[in-house]
Amino acid sequence: MVATWNAARGVWEGDRARADIAIPSPLWIFGYGSLCWRSDFPSVEQFVGRAKGWSRFFAQRSMDHRGTPEDPGLVVTLLSDFQLEQLGLRQKDAEPSSCCGLCYRVADEKVASVLEALDFREKGGYSQ
Repeated sequence: MVATWNAARGVWEGDRARADIAIPSPLWIFGYGSLCWRSDFPSVEQFVGRAKGWSRFFAQRSMDHRGTPEDPGLVVTLLSDFQLEQLGLRQKDAEPSSCCGLCYRVADEKVASVLEALDFREKGGYSQ
């Protein structure tokens, strides 16, 4: 199912998150929320990392993780410095934001199954 944006509810609807991009090899996944303490997928390497120019915010609505279809709850998402500036939450001349998280390298033979599991787990708020 292709995910579609429901602007009235502030959520992505659908259970697939595939973007029209080539999957890189090796595949690195940056976890900045629950993936830090509950990754639920195999990795061959992991370390603490930092994404410069991005901030973590409770700014995304979710119907399955912290809410219902009738009342979506807030979950953590990443917003770029540009997005924060557009929302009036950041000054253009401020130092770049950064977000700490865990970086996971996925074995080539596990990429398809890991992405399939993440597509389901993160449905409604994630894209590859």
